[in-house]
Amino acid sequence: MMLGTEGRKGLATPLALALLVLVSVVASATLDTALPVVAVTLGVSIAAHAPRVGWHLSTAVVLLALTVLQVVLSWLAPHVGWSLATDSAIAWCAWALVHVALVARLPAGTWYRPRVRDLVSIGLVPLALACYFGWTAYTSTSSWLGWSMQGDSANNMILNREFVQQGGLLRSQGNGAPLATVLHGSWAAPGLDLDSPAEAVRQIVTGSGVMMLALVALLSVLGSMMALRRLPVGSPQRVAAGVAAGLIPWLWCVSGYVFGYGYQNATPGMLMLALAWLCWTEQRRHAVTAVTGLVLATWASAIAWGPTLLIPAFLLVAAAVRQRRALRHAGRALVLPLATLAGALAYALLVTLRDLRAQGGVPGADGAHPPLDQHWVIGVLAVTAVALVVLHRRVDADLQWGFWVAAPAAGLVLLQLGRARQAQDLPFWGYYPVKFAWIAITVAALVGFAETYPYVARAARRLWRGSGALLTLGIVYALFFQLSPPNRPVTVSGVFTPVRLHDSNLDAVYDEMFDIMAVEPKTVVSSYFGPPGGEGEDSQTNFWLLEAGAYGIADPIRFPAYTMNSRDPAGLCWAITSWNGGVTVLTKHDPERLTKKLAKGCTADPAAYEVVTPREFFGR
Repeated sequence: MMLGTEGRKGLATPLALALLVLVSVVASATLDTALPVVAVTLGVSIAAHAPRVGWHLSTAVVLLALTVLQVVLSWLAPHVGWSLATDSAIAWCAWALVHVALVARLPAGTWYRPRVRDLVSIGLVPLALACYFGWTAYTSTSSWLGWSMQGDSANNMILNREFVQQGGLLRSQGNGAPLATVLHGSWAAPGLDLDSPAEAVRQIVTGSGVMMLALVALLSVLGSMMALRRLPVGSPQRVAAGVAAGLIPWLWCVSGYVFGYGYQNATPGMLMLALAWLCWTEQRRHAVTAVTGLVLATWASAIAWGPTLLIPAFLLVAAAVRQRRALRHAGRALVLPLATLAGALAYALLVTLRDLRAQGGVPGADGAHPPLDQHWVIGVLAVTAVALVVLHRRVDADLQWGFWVAAPAAGLVLLQLGRARQAQDLPFWGYYPVKFAWIAITVAALVGFAETYPYVARAARRLWRGSGALLTLGIVYALFFQLSPPNRPVTVSGVFTPVRLHDSNLDAVYDEMFDIMAVEPKTVVSSYFGPPGGEGEDSQTNFWLLEAGAYGIADPIRFPAYTMNSRDPAGLCWAITSWNGGVTVLTKHDPERLTKKLAKGCTADPAAYEVVTPREFFGR
């Protein structure tokens, strides 16, 4: 039977989308990047659900579902036989085509078209910063990588490389919070040259850095979406509010700490909490979908960073109780959240609980963490609680319920983490409690901006006919300044992370390090870099050379990487023996004398190492 004009028009959009999906898969395979297929899949999936549940909830649930499915795929991928990049591309393509079919079933005239003003509101900050970062990378005289090689970045590189080498997740990796590794490793997998150690490390570091920027940009988008949710559709303040909210994740106390400490799993943890909040705020309009999203948020939080899961779990229970009547009358639609809950429980039993037992329960370790004043944390929490009680008639019910549900959950997590530290004879307030509090406060700041802005905007409009966006951003800035002040003196680069990322004085050093690794991976340097930063640059180079040479996170070579003084023969000997010989020592200062010192003071066989000059080394 011939299709009529209306039928042909109805099929035009799905066919165009299907073609776009296939083109994106080809583009990803050709360009060795997952960006085309990921971008198209997200767009098609969100557009398929937006006519039914709105674009806020559609975005949240699609992102959460894809996050969980990517981790599940990573557990299955090693047993499939193809490469991780191929498995991911096929899975994303299949997901996108399923949603193209859903688009085809939409009634005529319901295709979702986002408003241009809203797109500008949520996309202006990420797009402008993407152009800025692209310009920075293009104009840099060295590889623009120093910003992505700080803190725990080397350990993350080992986990990401192992993940790609093994084609996915394996029990032997012992990764209790695999989401960050899955995201960064999957992003770096296409086109990764594992036969060249130097190129593999460079590509993984580059891919991880780009992924970290993308995740912060996504957090920026979610912050803007929260702000738009509280404003009328036709409000002229929507652009100003969206842009101001989108700037918050780029402050020193959010992305600055993410990059400075190399916290690969922090931004995913923030994102899962932000997505959980978006689901929470939609429960009255779309109870079934919102509860499904909260199940996914709890699941995703558990695989992002375990301590964060209690907040979405409490929100899930509260939403189910509040919307019990709507859920009771949902009929067959209730299969969706129940099936998702069954999947989450199965994953918890088969994976999460086994990982917790292997790790010995709640972590109590110590480590570097952001400076966060616990007294100000308690003070801000107390003032917020009092304000919600006093202004309860004027405050949105979802905000009130959300605070009184999430705050006890956060307090319980802090209590558990603090007691775990005390069991290790460490102070209550330290690494894990601070990290959790910082993650929760960051998301609370985005929520606080969104909920406070309408009141500030109303006052600004009456007093000076302004939008109030900068004033609300200033309030958030002032609170962050008290909770975790930036380095003094306060400068633009010290406050706004993208400016600080623009220039790293170690970029040239890392370029040299990659050149050394390309010639001989098992190399350490001694008195290689000259003043003014010679010794520190030697240490940083050796840190990455040794970490890159580790076969896994438990490799003994990682111990000298942290504390070795390569200008001390004893430190060099430690690296040589830990690396089981075959080590090249590269120096620019009197190699014969260094050889004699090692022969005299090192227990390693002289055949286990070789001291050479740069001319000998690079002339090989």
